[in-house]
Amino acid sequence: MKTLTPHEKYQAVLQNNVTYDDQFFYSVRTTGIYCKPSCPSKPPKEENIVFFLTAESAQQAGFRPCKRCLGSLYGKALHEYMVRTIKDMVHRDFASSLNTTIIASHMHYSPSYVHRVFKQQTSYTIHAYIKKTRMEQAKYLLQHSSFSRLEIAYHVGFKHPSQLYEAFKEFQHCTLTEFVQESIKF
Repeated sequence: MKTLTPHEKYQAVLQNNVTYDDQFFYSVRTTGIYCKPSCPSKPPKEENIVFFLTAESAQQAGFRPCKRCLGSLYGKALHEYMVRTIKDMVHRDFASSLNTTIIASHMHYSPSYVHRVFKQQTSYTIHAYIKKTRMEQAKYLLQHSSFSRLEIAYHVGFKHPSQLYEAFKEFQHCTLTEFVQESIKF
C-alpha cells in the first residue's frame, strides 16, 4: 500500500472517495469530529484537517465520530465516548455552573440528544449525575475536612445549602445530619 501525502488524502476527501476508507480518517479542528474520506458532508478547508490512520487515534486526540458517516458503524462507540466525555467534564467541573446546555455545546450536539444518550446509557439525567457527583464530593469533605456544612455546599457547586440537604436525601437516603452522626461513630 502506497503512503499517501496529505495533499493526496485531501483530494480523496474532496472526491468522497470510498476506496480510501480503510486507509485513513480525517478530523476537522473547527468541529471536533472525525470522518471517513467518503463522508458526504461538506468538505472542510485543508488547513482545518488533521489525518489519522485509525479511528481510535482520532478519538484519543479528542475528536468524536461523525454521526453522518460513522453513526451506524460507531453508534455504540459514539455513545460510550459521549458518556465518558460527559462524566469527565462533570468530575472536572462539578463545582461550576455546569448544565446540559453547556455540555452539549462543548460536544457540538443538541442538548436533547446529549440528555437522551446519557440517560439511556447511565439511567441518570445529566442534572442528577452532577448533583450526585457534588454530593459525593461533599461526603468526602464532611469526613476529611474542617469546613462547615455551608462552606462545603458552596465549595462543591450548590447554589444554596438546601440543595446539599436535598441531595443527601435523594442519593444517600438519609439526612445530612444522620450521615454526619454515622460518620462520627466510625
